[in-house]
Amino acid sequence: MTAFHFPARYDEAQADEGVWTSVIDEVGNHYGRFKLCLFDELTPRYRVTLERLQRKYPAKNGRTNEAYAAKSDDEKNVEVFVELSLVDWEIKDEKGKAIPFAKDTAIAYLGDVRALYVLRELAAFARDVRNFQPEEQMDLPEETNRALTL
Repeated sequence: MTAFHFPARYDEAQADEGVWTSVIDEVGNHYGRFKLCLFDELTPRYRVTLERLQRKYPAKNGRTNEAYAAKSDDEKNVEVFVELSLVDWEIKDEKGKAIPFAKDTAIAYLGDVRALYVLRELAAFARDVRNFQPEEQMDLPEETNRALTL
């Protein structure tokens, strides 16, 4: 039998434990630092997270869970993103006080229309396997080699 070589697309530890990134907009506004895991449908973490959400919202008699069905698509998408990718943050409230990370708080924050820019930037970062490469990885093609923070 032939032994095939399958190169690793990403560093599994970084993809599963997360990496830190900052969100800064075009005019220099700093939204905070966020620790993200890889958002990729091909990872074990993705499958485990979906199974956990299915247990959280169990179907009854073959029908979609009422609490889940009552959520908008945007609410569902934010919840899946937070459950799968966002594992920590460093953000502040209006008075400059640190807001402790909690999944429910993160869902409320990223579900707010004023956080759409942050959500878009975080989702783009989390979906890019180039952000989850081993530190020693230096042989990425030039056109794909980019900074690991936003």
